[in-house]
Amino acid sequence: MFNPAQQHRLIGLSGPSSGIVLSLQSSVIYVGSALGASVGGAVVRFATVGQIGYFAGAMTVLSLAVFAASLRLERRVKQGAAVPGHSSSADETGAAG
Repeated sequence: MFNPAQQHRLIGLSGPSSGIVLSLQSSVIYVGSALGASVGGAVVRFATVGQIGYFAGAMTVLSLAVFAASLRLERRVKQGAAVPGHSSSADETGAAG
């Protein structure tokens, strides 16, 4: 349920580089699964099984904070592109738009 929504967003953000971005996204998901299993094992080893929920909740809050930051960054980039005279092609040629 999560992957199609995330892939749709990444395709919209990456444009012609979407193939590369989607392959990197798949790799990051695998790394995240491996790290989650490793950290979960460490929590069980050094704490109790009941504390996994607290750790998972903290990671959820962290992921929501990163997502909120990415949305803010995306808005800034879009606002910068919408400002007249700030297009990259005008900057390369030296002409004001």
